[in-house]
Amino acid sequence: MKWLPLAIAILVVYGCTPPRRSNIGAKRSSSATHLVDATGKTVTLSAYPQRIVSAAPSITETIYSLGAQNRLVLDTTSCKYPPAAALKPHFNAVSADVEPILAANPDLVICVAGEDSRLLPGLLKAGVPVVQVKASSLKDVYQSIQIIGQAVGLTQAAVNLNQEIASRIHNVEARVRGLKRPTVLMVYSSNPIYTTGPQSFISDIVRAAGGENVVTSEPPGDVLSSEQAVALHPQVIICDPGVAVQLTNMPGWKQSVPAVMNHRFYSDDNLNRPGPSLAAACERLAAWLHPNRRGAGS
Repeated sequence: MKWLPLAIAILVVYGCTPPRRSNIGAKRSSSATHLVDATGKTVTLSAYPQRIVSAAPSITETIYSLGAQNRLVLDTTSCKYPPAAALKPHFNAVSADVEPILAANPDLVICVAGEDSRLLPGLLKAGVPVVQVKASSLKDVYQSIQIIGQAVGLTQAAVNLNQEIASRIHNVEARVRGLKRPTVLMVYSSNPIYTTGPQSFISDIVRAAGGENVVTSEPPGDVLSSEQAVALHPQVIICDPGVAVQLTNMPGWKQSVPAVMNHRFYSDDNLNRPGPSLAAACERLAAWLHPNRRGAGS
């Protein structure tokens, strides 16, 4: 495995401690491939899969980035990136109904651990191989790409992709180093106010781009009260445009929240998807947060 030292070096240099070798090495015998997924479960594939089902937008994006899209036979109704993914047959990942998946006759289903747990009993009962990945942190994003690459037989492509992502993010970090960091609040909905704490991939990207997550500890259920959010005095709010309008009209926000007072709202769909396009999202966010820093986002 000549690629392994390189992969480990990439993850260490860019702040993502690699998992133990036993967790990332895919072993291929004369008749099967064995790999350990993000939950620690060993998955055995009789051959590299030719009919793959993706249960999450980030997984679909990764499959396309690795060049295995021709083997993707089904993804979810939320899979819209890259644009070609929207043309694939879809299923509703929110539902526990596995019949649409089984009808696609898959030889591999890739899903997000925890989020897609309702699908597992039916898939495992039907004998469909399932590989699970995680999407909590930037470290998880790198590991997910590695696991998916191993599962579909494109390990070196996954190494190369991780190297490119890590290099681009590292370049952004270098350009914004030493700059004053604006405080940032991520808001996914306004009622209730769903946010994210410091242990998340989007928080990792915000910091790499030269910002600072204003939420410094994990809030219960990732929910803040309006009073709690106002008290944090974020200088920037990352949210969808529709949510920005709702926040602006909430009592007291126009008078007390710097981000609202100064119209400092930022939106980027790629920031919400823990996949390969996080590198480009990091570059764009850095350029927006630090417009006077030449090359901060390129």
